[in-house]
Formats: sequence, structure tokens, C-alpha cells
Amino acid sequence: MRVDRADVVVVGAGIQGAATAQALAQRGLQCLLLEREPEPAVGVSANSYGIVHGGLRYLQSLDIDRWRRSKGDQRWYLENFPGQVRPLRCVMPLYRGAFRSPAAFRLAFVLEQMLLKGLGGGGELPTGGLWSRAQTLAEFDVPADGLVGAAVWYDAELLNAQQVVRTLLSRAGSSVRLETGVEVVGGLIGPEGLAGVRVRHQGSDQVCEVQAPLVVLCAGPGSQALAAGFGVEEGGELGCASLAFNILYDARPRLDAALAVSVRPGRGRSFFVRPTADGLLAGTEYVPVSDGRTTVTQAEVRAFHDQLRQAIPGWDFEAMPIKRVLCGRLPDADGKGEKLRSRDVMLDHGARGGPEGLFTVLGVKLTTAHDLAEQAAEMVVRARRRRSPASAVKAAELRHA
Repeated sequence: MRVDRADVVVVGAGIQGAATAQALAQRGLQCLLLEREPEPAVGVSANSYGIVHGGLRYLQSLDIDRWRRSKGDQRWYLENFPGQVRPLRCVMPLYRGAFRSPAAFRLAFVLEQMLLKGLGGGGELPTGGLWSRAQTLAEFDVPADGLVGAAVWYDAELLNAQQVVRTLLSRAGSSVRLETGVEVVGGLIGPEGLAGVRVRHQGSDQVCEVQAPLVVLCAGPGSQALAAGFGVEEGGELGCASLAFNILYDARPRLDAALAVSVRPGRGRSFFVRPTADGLLAGTEYVPVSDGRTTVTQAEVRAFHDQLRQAIPGWDFEAMPIKRVLCGRLPDADGKGEKLRSRDVMLDHGARGGPEGLFTVLGVKLTTAHDLAEQAAEMVVRARRRRSPASAVKAAELRHA
């Protein structure tokens, strides 16, 4: 039986897993990054809507901490991946009597400029502002009844998630080793706690061992099942029963921004439509799933398609062929998939009575993957200090989880 060794195994090579592996490598650990798929970042990371939010919406509820995390990580993306991340103009039409009003956005813009002075740094995106009704109608074919103008701001768009992951790994050098096509089938538990993982390569029935005193699960919707393979049951805390999807249309309407629209103009949840190199991307819609499926039904696609037609009645969506539907399961807060989780999950299972050395990191936003990775790396390093130096020796006496 083949036996491999590492200081830490990170499971899941999406953006969250790659950022976590890099953060651990920067702290002196040799990381083995395992991915079940043949390529990294082909799951939720690749199928997300791809907007790297700066947190402007959090200022409307005065959530300064979430704004600071989002803005900091947005800067990180723009500064570190100029070929894969670029500025994106966003436009939201505003309507009379709606909560999303010019006054609310004007306050958010002023507050953001004040906070940016305290945040320091440079390379800021252009400042947001407000458009008149005439300006909005001149550029966008949106419902005119009750329209008072539009809010305009700049976020960033992720062009290629896989390239971001590969850039992260290349910068980590030999400290992070990526292996794809590898499925984790269980844990190895030694006298001092976790001692590694059991894995199986695609196309092989042979189970191999990777000896490592630390394992970090960053597998998104697969994290709950993986944790169970280590004898850990976390209830619904790691549940991902909400299926998110975006539609890529084979169309190129006159549009050079991400346009936010709603079925009821100015009210309810907003959808975004924006141009990409492959066509027009519309999203995001969410449906609850109780069966663990990772694809949407034709009826669910049609229902979303109909909402878009109501939101932008001037657009002929019927004439836009659907090129691709991009799906991914996201963490939910109610166990039913009807409410998205709004906060990241970061678990030290050893501190909760589980195997010492096992961790789960479940991010809820693409934007803040880097900030969460830094927090996770600090958690792992602190927990590592708790373990006896003799644990690495005793790890040779393994028993299967």
C-alpha cells in the first residue's frame, strides 16, 4: 500500500481550499491539497456568478465589519490577480417608494468614502454615484413607471476561477502539492487523535494512506459527508441544501455593466445580468434541494427565465438560446435550503469532542475566501500547538476511523 506524508492535508481545491493551503504554507507547513475532480476549481468556484463584492450593501445596514472584510478581500483579488479579476460597473435602477432609494445609496456612498480613508491603501475603484431618470433610460431598457434614477458603483468580476487557483498554488511553490482525481474515503485515527486520511485515486480500487496530523476540509457541499467519514456528526451546521444557479445565454445585448433588476421594480430580491466573453450571464436563483442533487430541473430553469422576462420586459429572452446552466450547492441556515447561511463556518472538531487535528472551513462568499483562509490558518496553527510533539511518533500506530 502506498503511504504519503504531509504536515497538513487540505481537502477541496476550489478557491477556499487553495487560499487556505497557501495561508498554511505561509506559516511554514507542507500542504497536500486533494481534489476529487480531474481539475481544480471546477465546482462551486467556477459556477458562481463571479462578482467580487466590495460590501457596499452592508453599509446600508451599518455592518461595518462585513464591509471591511469584503473591501479588503476585493482589493486582494484586484491586486494579486490582474489577469483574472477586473473592475465591473454595476447599475441598479431606483424606483419611487422603494427601500432602495437615492437617499439610502447617497448615505452609503458617503460612509464608504469616510471608511476608505481609515482603511488606507491605494488602487481604489472609481467612486459610486447616482444617475438621473433620463440618464438611466438613455442607457438601459428598464421599466420606466416610477423610475427616479439609478445607483452606479464599481465591484470586480472574476474571469477565471481556475486560473486564480493555479496562480495561488504557483506562488506557494513546493510548500503546496496538488493532487487531483483523488477521493478521500475516510480518516486515520491514532492514539493522539487524527493521523491522516485514506484516499482512492480515480480508476483504482486501491486505498492508500496519507499520514498527516492535521486535516482541513474545504470541500463546500461535500464537507458534511466528509466529516461523517471521520466519525463527526455536526447536524445541519455543514448542510448545503440550497442549490444556486446562473443562466448563460448565447446572446450579446447592448450592455456594458452588471444590471440589477427585480420582478417588482425596486422591490424584492435583485437579479444581475451582465455581459461575459461567452454571452449574457444572469443570476442568481436559489432552489431548496433535499436529495443532494447538483443540477436544476427544466421547470426550475423556465421559472427563472420567466422572472427575468418580467424584470426586463423590453428584452426578448425568448430569442436568447440558453448556452449553459451553472449550478452549485451553498450552505443553508435552516436545514431546508430555504434560507441561505450568512456567516462562514469554521470548526475545530478536536475542541468539540471530535478527532484532534480535524477542521472544517465552509465559506459563504467567494469574495471573502482569503480573509476566511487567514482565520482558518491561525485556528489550525493554534490547535497544532495543543498536540503533543510525541503525537507524530504515535501516529504510526494507526487504526481506521
